[in-house]
Amino acid sequence: MNKLLDQLLTRRKTIILLFIFILGYGIFSYIKIPKQDMPSLSTPYMAIGITVPSLTAEELEAMLASDIEDVILTYSDVESVDTTLYDSYALFVVTYSFSTKDPAQLSEEIYQKINALEFPFTIAHMTISYDFETPHAVYALHGGTHEARLQKASALKNNLLLIDEIKRAEIHTPKQEELYIMVDTDMLAQFDITMIDLYQLIQANLVDMPIGFVIIDGHQIALSTEKIIETIDELKSMVVIPATTSISEVTLSEFAMFNIVDTSRKIYQFEGEEAVFVSVFFNDNIDFTKLSDTLSSNVSAFEQTQLTTTSIEEIVFLPDYVNEQINSVFYSLLIAIGVVMVVVFFGIGLRNSMLIILTIPIVIFGVIALLYLLDYELQKISIVGLIVAIGILVDNSIVITESVKRHIDAHKPPEEAALLSIKENFLPVLTSTLTTIAAFVAILMLPGFLGEIISTMPLTVIFALSLSFIISMTLSPILGCIFLKPSKPKKSKKINEKNIKQMIRFTVKYPVLWIIISITLLVGSAYLAFITQEIDLYPNDERAVYYIDIEADITSDLTETAAIVAEVTEQIKASDKTVNYISSIGGNLMDLHFSTQQIKERPNIARIYVNTTFEEAELMQFVEALQHELQAIDNAKIRVHTLELSPPVPPLRLTLTSSNQAELSNTTNALLSKIETIDYVTYATTSSEEGMKVIVTYNQDTLNMRYH
Repeated sequence: MNKLLDQLLTRRKTIILLFIFILGYGIFSYIKIPKQDMPSLSTPYMAIGITVPSLTAEELEAMLASDIEDVILTYSDVESVDTTLYDSYALFVVTYSFSTKDPAQLSEEIYQKINALEFPFTIAHMTISYDFETPHAVYALHGGTHEARLQKASALKNNLLLIDEIKRAEIHTPKQEELYIMVDTDMLAQFDITMIDLYQLIQANLVDMPIGFVIIDGHQIALSTEKIIETIDELKSMVVIPATTSISEVTLSEFAMFNIVDTSRKIYQFEGEEAVFVSVFFNDNIDFTKLSDTLSSNVSAFEQTQLTTTSIEEIVFLPDYVNEQINSVFYSLLIAIGVVMVVVFFGIGLRNSMLIILTIPIVIFGVIALLYLLDYELQKISIVGLIVAIGILVDNSIVITESVKRHIDAHKPPEEAALLSIKENFLPVLTSTLTTIAAFVAILMLPGFLGEIISTMPLTVIFALSLSFIISMTLSPILGCIFLKPSKPKKSKKINEKNIKQMIRFTVKYPVLWIIISITLLVGSAYLAFITQEIDLYPNDERAVYYIDIEADITSDLTETAAIVAEVTEQIKASDKTVNYISSIGGNLMDLHFSTQQIKERPNIARIYVNTTFEEAELMQFVEALQHELQAIDNAKIRVHTLELSPPVPPLRLTLTSSNQAELSNTTNALLSKIETIDYVTYATTSSEEGMKVIVTYNQDTLNMRYH
């Protein structure tokens, strides 16, 4: 070791240049490293949809659901299975525990096992979803006709896909229109045509059908229909009865009336105006902050050149948010460095503190270089790790620098002072560093969803502490022996040493007293931490966003639900902190954040997503006040949410089962009423599905008499 230390001090310039290189490469890495909002997360739930034509919901429950639920529940990582059954369709939503290591792999394994099950019927279609990726930018197009909005949305999508960093773009519109054809059955009867004949004729003209083949000179040539009907006008002019010598041709328009009917089951709105949304997804491992100008200028140019009656608004734009968050956290980092500088300056003097502070940028940018080399992103969780590490990483440099200074003050040559400092403090500093690293290794090993969220924080701290130890054993003693000078003896220093010795003697003289004081402080701290303070496993996201879920009376249609939404939005517009808002009447919006809860697709359901300029504390107070105000709205359950760094899983879930639907409904409502009276419960709802079905049976003989 002595030879190694001798080499260290004789090659001082090389060591200094090495760390200058590390600092430079760290700055380069900061420029190149992908900067994003949060680490990539695997959502701890999945959804399996199964389509079985001709089976009722009751038959699916008896013949399908129980077998599939049994398979899913054999896995210990499965927390719950929510099954919703409709005629011909079953939906299974599976929630995993937070400690699940790889939800995606587990979902595939469950899917394969379900796919291997044997049933006495044919499954037409089975789908699985577990990668619930949220968009990185969302735009709302409003104003003008629906056709114009949809056309501009398609043009915007094509325009955005020209940007290399954009992976895909999606258009979201619930608008649905159907063409109703009202047939004159008396006229059909005159030509001896049945409804089935007319249906088959229309279908044949809408599909490019092969109609056979001919053989010419030994070559087989396929034949297909001459023309496919593509417009309503072409459909109206479709020939039903060809012209003959006795009658002229008869078209479909002479048999029927045509009417386009809006059959939408959901409405998307931007501030009360019908809208179409375009969501944008970025490629992995890119710098969001660099994409901000490119994407903004692209959309701005599109708006100026292609939009007249239609307007476009940003609803989600993560590049600016990430840039703001990175700058904010780095600002906090600079404040932390400044606080450390002040504390160190008053504790050990100007010259010593300057040498210690010089090592901080090297550690910080060295850690960023390691993250870049190991293909990590820079996001607010990893920068928080740097902030946490600052107060710890200077300890090693303080110990070594002060030790060098003490030996120099004892009239030792600078090189000898540096060598003695390294030898004396190597094991104590190493032990101290390893014990601190061990605490963060435990955090690093947290499994599941929580581990994915915070994993880069302890990793960053471990990198920082390790690099700090290396610097304290190499660069710090070199800088100390170069720049530190012997200090003049001061009387005040002797007085301080005298006071410290007196305090130590007093502490040793009354050990029981100090033990009692320590235990009292421990108990008091535990009480403050676990009794008086709220415990929340996941913090809120820092976006100035909240969303409102509305559940009107079960009998409400889209119009009635829209009226409640309009009443709620009056409260939203009353706040001068509201930037803009979008709403979905009849079900869910597209997934805008991984923590948003899934809601039903029903006419009495609505969701409103609101962008604001609130600070975090102001937002929480506003949401609480708004929740209280919205409780006055009758015939609706309304809940105001903020975005959280947690999966959309309620803290408590109760499952009631019964073969008697009426009894189940009554018991559920009674239990829900009792739960809502508990002080600590802010929101409770049911997830049962109940409906009525009308079965129509045709009299085939009467039908045959009518049309033949």
